[in-house]
Amino acid sequence: MSDCILFHCHDTKLQTLESLRLISEQSNLDVYVIYDCTDKEPFKINGYKAFNFSIEDYIHSGYPLVSEEQAADIPTPPANQKILPIYHNPEYACIWFMQVYPEYRNYWYVEYDVFFNGDWNDFFKLYEDADEDFLCVALMQYPFKFWVDPYKKYLPKDIPDENIFRFFGCINRMSRTLLETLDVEYSSGRSGYYELSVATFASFHGLKIADLNKYGIVYTGMTVGGFNIYKSWTQQFIDNCPNMLFHPIR
Repeated sequence: MSDCILFHCHDTKLQTLESLRLISEQSNLDVYVIYDCTDKEPFKINGYKAFNFSIEDYIHSGYPLVSEEQAADIPTPPANQKILPIYHNPEYACIWFMQVYPEYRNYWYVEYDVFFNGDWNDFFKLYEDADEDFLCVALMQYPFKFWVDPYKKYLPKDIPDENIFRFFGCINRMSRTLLETLDVEYSSGRSGYYELSVATFASFHGLKIADLNKYGIVYTGMTVGGFNIYKSWTQQFIDNCPNMLFHPIR
């Protein structure tokens, strides 16, 4: 069994397609475009494998959808309120992908605006032997003080504080075991905001979790993690950060 990459996007702008080209050409893993086609045509570009989904799939999935109370706590909601459930739980589409393609050991989730200042193949090889079920950036165990803190109250009440973790969701790796576990939880009506629920459910079920930096420093708070101000990224700053992940904040 090998790993695959789920390149998550919702448009086909030049910058998005350039990011897709780089990760596809530089990686030895299978790459799939996991595409939100809500109110637009499905993704279909020669040379790329696509898994299309829309808000309709969320509505009919049986998984919990974000409530009005939860939505009110989102500090940077998407401009299109219709896709709020997708913004709140992008991992749902990853579970559905796994159910169609269960042959992979791990599923890398990479958002379209994540940039790696190096060769993507070198990045993924760094984690070839990692046995964790969940790898992510900015992993932190409760108690934490950050904008995701209000979302703790929406997690199932039977989860001890010691199992509650938050992370930043721009790039992560989920095992098939974890995605199957999440499917059971979500199908039973238990969920939460994804930047808490994925790591928290993994810990609650005794699965192994770790920060990507465990295997090598691939990001800092100035490049990924919520403290980065992308407008201050000069070319010199980027050049001085080789083999590092970058992800802009709004």
